[in-house]
Amino acid sequence: MYRELSPKANKLNTIIHQNSILKKGDFKNSTTWWLGGLMGFMALAVFQDYLFSKFQQTGFYWSESLLYNAIWLFLIPFTIFEFAIFDKLQGLPRFRKILYTFLISILLCLVHILLFTTFFVTVSHLIFTPGHAFKTIFYNAISVQFYLLLLYYVSVPFARAFLQVRKEKVENATMAFDHTIKIKSGSKTFILPTEAIEWITTDKPYSVVHANGKAYLDDRTLKDFEVMLNPHQFLRVHRSSIVHITFIKTFTSRQNGDYDVELKSGQLVRMSRHYKKNWEALLH
Repeated sequence: MYRELSPKANKLNTIIHQNSILKKGDFKNSTTWWLGGLMGFMALAVFQDYLFSKFQQTGFYWSESLLYNAIWLFLIPFTIFEFAIFDKLQGLPRFRKILYTFLISILLCLVHILLFTTFFVTVSHLIFTPGHAFKTIFYNAISVQFYLLLLYYVSVPFARAFLQVRKEKVENATMAFDHTIKIKSGSKTFILPTEAIEWITTDKPYSVVHANGKAYLDDRTLKDFEVMLNPHQFLRVHRSSIVHITFIKTFTSRQNGDYDVELKSGQLVRMSRHYKKNWEALLH
């Protein structure tokens, strides 16, 4: 069975570049998406008010709905403030951190609603006649929006912490692997870019590194190369072979669980079913 390189394999080929979205250079894009999502949520909330008024046959005023849903804009400064507080909780035991986060979230919800109500009533007295009562707006926000705000304030610090841990793992994984390796052959030492290495095989007692159309003997084992090379790019596919996935062109099934991989150079490398956990993602 003949197979082209799967979309997932292509995704693996560029995983390091895709993960860079969490880096500093993409902060502006992530902020834009977050603000865009917030504005989209507000638009949906206004549309929901409109549909509710139609089904209930009540009056609907765009200005009033927009003003009321401005409650979600207060998430921006309060979220920044919550992050600053959450950063100070680092190092606390997990249970205490969760407890403090929950208590702080409740306090933030109350202050959020209180400030929003003040804002709403102040603006309403400037543009509406008569203006809205403070008590009515405050109780309505408490009864309708409080649980949504609480869910947000409790979950967002942990979501941020999760993304930060993921970012650190990606950066550490990327930085842990050199972009070049040294190959000693007799009295000569060759410095090869890892991106030029097509595949590595064994020729006991040596390993053979294939790069740039040449073969370089090295006295290190394949296990040594597995530790040295980025596992997102170099896969152990056989007890005697490591393949750089960016050089894979096609797969051909042997009908017994093994596959023959054709590299872009035309070289065939066998993928053993005993190493399937390393390479099966390439086929799906």
